[in-house]
Amino acid sequence: MMASAKKWMGITLLATLVIGMGAGVLVDRFLLASTSRVHSRARGVDRPRGGEHSGRGRRMVERLRSGLDLTDDQAARLEEVMNRNHETAHQYWKDSRQEYETIRQRFRADIRELLNEEQQVKFDQMVAEYEAKSHRDREGRRSAR
Repeated sequence: MMASAKKWMGITLLATLVIGMGAGVLVDRFLLASTSRVHSRARGVDRPRGGEHSGRGRRMVERLRSGLDLTDDQAARLEEVMNRNHETAHQYWKDSRQEYETIRQRFRADIRELLNEEQQVKFDQMVAEYEAKSHRDREGRRSAR
């Protein structure tokens, strides 16, 4: 009985983590990013496409520049700091992504163990549909940039 409770506690904790990460991504993508775009357009800021700070990194620089009223010198030094740390952060994300994928697969395997064969088939279909939707959403965001 104790092992079962620990297993459920672990599954609940992992589910909370995954849901929290998803909520954070949604807030960043839709609320913060759209707010930044609105303020940038209102100030007449035209964000460059491509380059060292395309996408999210460029939005971060712009948010810090406007939110902190950075001087040109501070903004230039911020660019240098971001350039220095970009590769390290990218490698960390790459390694973390692989670890996250392992955790996610283990999480799904634990769920499958709880299900009967019919439920497993449905669960696998649900996961496949979720993966396809996530892929389409990612592609849509890439093409919108």
